[in-house]
Amino acid sequence: MTFAKDIFLFFYALFLTSTLSNAGVSISLSLLFIVTIYLYIKNFKKILWPDKTFLTVYMVFFGSLLLAAGISGNLKSINETIKYIYWTLPFWVAFLSEKQSFSVKSWGYCISVSLLVASIYSIYQFITLPLGTRITGTFVSGNGLAGTLETSLPMLMAFYWIYGQDTIKRYHQLIKYILLGIIGITVFALLATQSRGGIAGAFIGGMVVFLMRYKNKIGIRHKNIKNIGCALILTIVVSGVAFLGLSTFQRSYDNERMLLIQSSYAMWLDHPLYGVGFSNWKEQYQSHYISPMAKEPDLPMPHNNVAFFFSTTGIIGGLGYGIFTIGLLLLLIKKIVKYPKNVYYQAALWSFIAISVHGLVDSGITNKFNMQILFFCLGIAFASESSRSVAK
Repeated sequence: MTFAKDIFLFFYALFLTSTLSNAGVSISLSLLFIVTIYLYIKNFKKILWPDKTFLTVYMVFFGSLLLAAGISGNLKSINETIKYIYWTLPFWVAFLSEKQSFSVKSWGYCISVSLLVASIYSIYQFITLPLGTRITGTFVSGNGLAGTLETSLPMLMAFYWIYGQDTIKRYHQLIKYILLGIIGITVFALLATQSRGGIAGAFIGGMVVFLMRYKNKIGIRHKNIKNIGCALILTIVVSGVAFLGLSTFQRSYDNERMLLIQSSYAMWLDHPLYGVGFSNWKEQYQSHYISPMAKEPDLPMPHNNVAFFFSTTGIIGGLGYGIFTIGLLLLLIKKIVKYPKNVYYQAALWSFIAISVHGLVDSGITNKFNMQILFFCLGIAFASESSRSVAK
């Protein structure tokens, strides 16, 4: 049955990260849940809970969203909030199944396959579409594809790192080179999306993880300060270019984003405690808060997570989002310091920073696919902590 669990986890992770089939996600999830519960009962194994700090920030955030929706009395907002919380289910599925028996290959191969398919299709678009066209993959926009790639890529990097440690078995070396090739075309696909938030987020997240690994390996000494300083400057320059610099990354709607934030701020001022409702931003924007200078009246969100949560859930949900973001960031950093050889925490931190930065200019964790993949990665990371197969 452990083998069956790994198979179902493979297909669940494959459908989840490929974003191609909701039916595939539901079926594989149901089978994985049944097998996991059976194994817990069969082995008389006590269900373990995640880190208490994670549970605290998790409950504060989603509890605040429910509280804001409940106070508003808007049934549609309550339903949308519950659906949003449901998007975190991949965390619990990954955590409970991997706590039963930690299997790197069951989800590592599937992420490799899904990113390979997405990247090959993206390269096909790059070749066949006019030069300079933003690559979207199977998504409506390049930002949608970038969100999936930047959130999944760090886990693929972790999978590659695990295989890279085994230099004895030849087929492991072959797989290592295949994974390296997939990483390369995934990075190319990410760049081809021309998503400023996605590229900057992936780069900043990767640089933070690199600096933490650098510090853990050799320590912070006077002669290394210059190297770290250069890395930080490089991060700022690349991120600045992604947001502001080259004409390739400039958009006609850049000023529109500032208008959206201003409109969201006005919503929050008028509804400071619990906001306009989790599902009511677009309606309120079009009816009362749209700027006369706006050129995109049909936008469903302000393209900024901070503005979204404060305008839709007020100070209750906005503070909850802030506590969750800062709390989870500090927790993951603490875990990396405590377990410097655990690459899964490093990958989770990378994914979280990437999608959080992207969320400053786009949907971020308010996007279903981004949210589900991120929480799947977090579930893998927290489940790996007590695994004997993972270096501490």
